[in-house]
Amino acid sequence: MPQPLCTTIIIVRHAEQTDPKATDPPLSPAGTARATALAAAIEHSGVQAIYVTQFKRTKQTAARAAALLHVPVTEVPVDLSHVAGYPRELARRVLSEHHGGIVLVVSHSNTVPGIVSALTNVTVPPIASKEYDRFTVVTAGAAGCQHVTQSQYGH
Repeated sequence: MPQPLCTTIIIVRHAEQTDPKATDPPLSPAGTARATALAAAIEHSGVQAIYVTQFKRTKQTAARAAALLHVPVTEVPVDLSHVAGYPRELARRVLSEHHGGIVLVVSHSNTVPGIVSALTNVTVPPIASKEYDRFTVVTAGAAGCQHVTQSQYGH
């Protein structure tokens, strides 16, 4: 019997930012270091696509990995008036556009757990406001693919 074609999605929250109360803050020095650690962590992963939101902190978190892997970054904006729909829409898009591939998603504390759930129906704990090191690897797609592994990366 053939094995199902699974899609692997690496999901992280953006790295540390300069001012969490600002509308669109850039990464802090600690965040820049974490973005470098993310690039190193996925250097040999086979990532073929990277998804970010419209905010500087997600783009900057992904930029080093994109440059290292020579992979394009796709911006999928979050509608701030309807954040709850974002995880499902992103999951649908990733699975349809990268079936059987390997994808990095850089998102936010309020969307990462929902993205995991939309991909796998697995509930993961919320992300604390000062938690930037959660590294979630999901396999999703065909029946039998749903799997979630969580670890940490960076300093």
